[in-house]
Amino acid sequence: MSIADFFGNLFTRKKDDNKIKNTSLERMNHSMARLVRKAQTLNSSWQKEKDTLQMLMQTISGFVLSDEIASAKMEQDILGKITAVSSACDRAIAGNSDVDLSAQVQSLVTAVNQRKAISSSNS
Repeated sequence: MSIADFFGNLFTRKKDDNKIKNTSLERMNHSMARLVRKAQTLNSSWQKEKDTLQMLMQTISGFVLSDEIASAKMEQDILGKITAVSSACDRAIAGNSDVDLSAQVQSLVTAVNQRKAISSSNS
């Protein structure tokens, strides 16, 4: 293997790693946008939660790539929490009175704030 091949492989691998990270950030952005659209169909009694989700969408859109493994784990956690909030929205839209949408949203807020701390420390 020549030196040029070695460095070529190294840069290609780095580019592929960034593509994976970009995909994770893109998935978070798309998932959050879908969640905000769904939440807009909730009635006015959920206005605080709708406002919080809108703010979270803006925060997530500002995330930057991070080489830290912890950020990748947090991004997966955020995606899971977005799914949980989406399910809680579905139950609230269906009229379930025992839905704890507020708790699910707060769990998502915590996860986003943890990931935001990594973005801030890398700036």
